[in-house]
Amino acid sequence: MNIKEIEERDRAADGLPGKMAAETDRELFTPHPWRRFLARMLDFQLYGWLVTLVWNGLLNQPFITGLLYDLLKAAASLGIMFLAEPLFLSFSGTTPGKWIFGISVCNQDGKKLTFSQGMRRTGKVLVWGMGLQLPLVDLYRKYRSYKTYMDGQELFWDRAWDDMGQDEHFEVCCKEQAVWTACWNGSMKSGMVISVLLTAGFV
Repeated sequence: MNIKEIEERDRAADGLPGKMAAETDRELFTPHPWRRFLARMLDFQLYGWLVTLVWNGLLNQPFITGLLYDLLKAAASLGIMFLAEPLFLSFSGTTPGKWIFGISVCNQDGKKLTFSQGMRRTGKVLVWGMGLQLPLVDLYRKYRSYKTYMDGQELFWDRAWDDMGQDEHFEVCCKEQAVWTACWNGSMKSGMVISVLLTAGFV
């Protein structure tokens, strides 16, 4: 059952009239694919910068390029993301990238995710949303996720099972503002972050 079908069932149970139901549907499901995508990519880029900082700065290793380095950097970034994102979500309900683009994540009770819930969600994002950053697989999974989301269906990582095997859902909330305003504000904040990193010599 997808998101729209669940909402139709809930409205039928509440006895909402047709016109009001249509208006409620627009309020309940307003897709923000590019905000979510840009927030995800910004987070991943930040983890990549952290890998570069550790490799070149703390470990004092020479700067290298090439496919092997890119794959190793992607793997290290995914590892950091798998641990860092659940921490961010459990403590603040958002991540640096999500905060910049006005996005937060909570469980179906409206509370912040626990660390274990965050790990289950992030693990699914890494596999089903990002294809573990494998060439071509990554592009295919992003395309399929976009289609699923725009069709009003629940993304695979927005639904999981808890430690007792019970079904659980995660809500992704976007601050209500014009898309161009959100992107502009996100771009300005991102530019500030990048400027600080450039000034500090991290990038």
